[in-house]
Amino acid sequence: MNGAQLLASGLGPDVELTHVRTNAHASNALKGRVTILSVRRLVRMWTDERRAIREKQPDVLYLFLSQNLTGFLRDAVLVATARMRGVRVAVHLKGGNLAAFRKDSPVWFRPLIRWVLRQVSVACLEGDRLRDGL
Repeated sequence: MNGAQLLASGLGPDVELTHVRTNAHASNALKGRVTILSVRRLVRMWTDERRAIREKQPDVLYLFLSQNLTGFLRDAVLVATARMRGVRVAVHLKGGNLAAFRKDSPVWFRPLIRWVLRQVSVACLEGDRLRDGL
């Protein structure tokens, strides 16, 4: 399931979804690059997330967890913000790259990966074979 499918799913009358755009670049060619535009958009998405948490008081933050350094760093900011406000975190992992991402990440980055994963209340995996990577 992708984000558009989730938003259109009509989960039920007791579920309200609020979408906060979290991609800094529209082009895949630019993803993973740190630019002035991506930093400005990170600040904007963080502000949007804080506003949504304050106004909507959600029970859960649901996000597709990135498995690259820049995307994961962005996600860590969003997860930390949610947890500081008492919002539980649900993540969706696409693909089986998490174990390799953890192994190939710089040693100084691995504690952040462990911390973020400990903040997760529930993870949606696209297959049982991905469970070991989590």
